[in-house]
Amino acid sequence: MKPTSGTIPTLCFRVTIPDTAIISCSAVSGLDLECDDISYRCGDSVINIRLKIGGLRRSGDITLKRCRADNVQAITEWYDKSIHANVQRRNITIELLDENQDPVTRWRAINAWPKNVTAGDSADTDFETIVLAHEGVDEK
Repeated sequence: MKPTSGTIPTLCFRVTIPDTAIISCSAVSGLDLECDDISYRCGDSVINIRLKIGGLRRSGDITLKRCRADNVQAITEWYDKSIHANVQRRNITIELLDENQDPVTRWRAINAWPKNVTAGDSADTDFETIVLAHEGVDEK
């Protein structure tokens, strides 16, 4: 669905979940990574930190808001398998779209799986939120 000229698109993200569904949503949050820092000092130094090095990488959950899916049943089944200890991890692609529905930026979430799904509260949305756990995000 392409917006008419001069309108602001309401579904400006496209999330592709291989073998499951394509989701259009109005907002995505959690596309950030954090790295712990490790302070290093020489063994004979009492106070001074000589060097900081990168430690473990951490990432929070990705939250999709106000979602329309091309296959609602597949999303529900994917979630159901996750809560019954049969987690199916998938590398998903998240695209920010311009007003012509062309991708501007892409991210990839590695080994993502749904940990929370909230049904839509209006005729405009299939899901109000979908929360995805993952093992990292990179920009493609």
